[in-house]
Amino acid sequence: MPHEVEWWIDRRVIRVTPTGRLEVAHVAEMDSRVIQLVAAGDPPVHIVMDLETVTHYPPTLETYLPIVRPSPHPEQLGWVVVVEAQDAALRFIMTVLSQLLGVRGRVYSTDTLVEALHFLREQDATLPSLEARTE
Repeated sequence: MPHEVEWWIDRRVIRVTPTGRLEVAHVAEMDSRVIQLVAAGDPPVHIVMDLETVTHYPPTLETYLPIVRPSPHPEQLGWVVVVEAQDAALRFIMTVLSQLLGVRGRVYSTDTLVEALHFLREQDATLPSLEARTE
């Protein structure tokens, strides 16, 4: 499977993990699934976009714009944390796409998953301990 979109902390934190070659169709599928989960979650719903295993992707932002749609429930959204240690262009594209989803500027980028999870816990004290989620 080229990507996973799943609850990482039930009804509170979604983990999006694309793997390998990221195609536009994959982004559309992930977008659709994220919107479904956000609507079903308990606000604020946070999203961790773990991009560490993406090996190739369409390099221009314009490629993604026709397929990413705003969340019909922006009031449900918390933070989007983009994890990508090496590729600044990919991080930029995913940050912009996250803002299009409707997070209204609550996008944070980090180099590691551990840092992402600590950041979320600092921002939202209602989340359970995230230490077990760093695997």
